[in-house]
Amino acid sequence: MIEPVESQAFTLLVTILTGVVVGVFFDLYRVVRSVLRFGPVATALGDISFSLFATTVAFTFLLATCRGEVRFFMFLGFAAGFAGYRAVLGRRVVGGAVSVVEVCRRARRAARLGAREASFRLRRAAAKARKVAARARRRVATAGRARIGARLFCAPLRLLCPRRKG
Repeated sequence: MIEPVESQAFTLLVTILTGVVVGVFFDLYRVVRSVLRFGPVATALGDISFSLFATTVAFTFLLATCRGEVRFFMFLGFAAGFAGYRAVLGRRVVGGAVSVVEVCRRARRAARLGAREASFRLRRAAAKARKVAARARRRVATAGRARIGARLFCAPLRLLCPRRKG
């Protein structure tokens, strides 16, 4: 069946855009993989997962635009979109993603240091409060001992002069 040139041009444009979208997700996956430092098994599983994701995206775009018909120029469109993205925007997207990761790391480090500093200040204030409380307990204890001595000394006097009840 012969399709008009306009629909084939639209399909080519969609495949190029699909190649760009897959390229963006590929670069983001690369950044995540380098940040999380996957081992060989996790890298293989991640690569397989990304391949399935890219296949699903491409198939969905093809179903939406040309009812799932696959032609050779579509593969060229995917490759051109991916290569064009990598040549023009690839480094910028990777650099931006790495910058975002670094900002998140710095914010996390600052929050951790801030929490540590706040914890240190709270511990120092608690130690100071404990010292003040211990000093107050000692004063109360010495005052109590003085009162006990005064009671012992004044007990015979109380027997001699009882208090009058009101």
